[in-house]
Amino acid sequence: MEREIPMRYGGDTVGHATVTREGLYHRVRCVCEAVSPEVLRAYGTVDGQDVLLGVLMPEGGQLTLDRRFACSACPLDRLETVTVGGPPGAWQPWQGAIGPVTVAGGRARQSNGKLLLALPYHQGEPVDYLPVLRYCTPTELEGRTWMVLDTDQLPEEWRPRSEES
Repeated sequence: MEREIPMRYGGDTVGHATVTREGLYHRVRCVCEAVSPEVLRAYGTVDGQDVLLGVLMPEGGQLTLDRRFACSACPLDRLETVTVGGPPGAWQPWQGAIGPVTVAGGRARQSNGKLLLALPYHQGEPVDYLPVLRYCTPTELEGRTWMVLDTDQLPEEWRPRSEES
């Protein structure tokens, strides 16, 4: 039995994962675009639970993963989704525009149907996204302060556009 599941990154399909039964094991092979220079992990959803599949490794301009799991420990024949970067709801790398302002090095995640953006912030340094700062809440992520923006609060003309849009 072999199944192919699309791999998603920030809402876009960037590759595929193949699950093959090999006796008492499931072999997972993932191949996707090199979407970020950061270390990325592949997560799967099995029966509504997030499962770390492993760290994606650069290989020939792509990111790959080849790993076996015991069928008794992880029933990957029921693998529903595969995400790159983090489990669903985790902060993912994001860059794009908020109104006329371009933001690089941000993070994004979905929370209760809302898009949240974490914008880079360094105390004492100017920010390019000053017009939306009043909609932000300072939050500690990854060991530093970020300004988290609930995009539902923004006027329509300031709605974020990711780099791919």
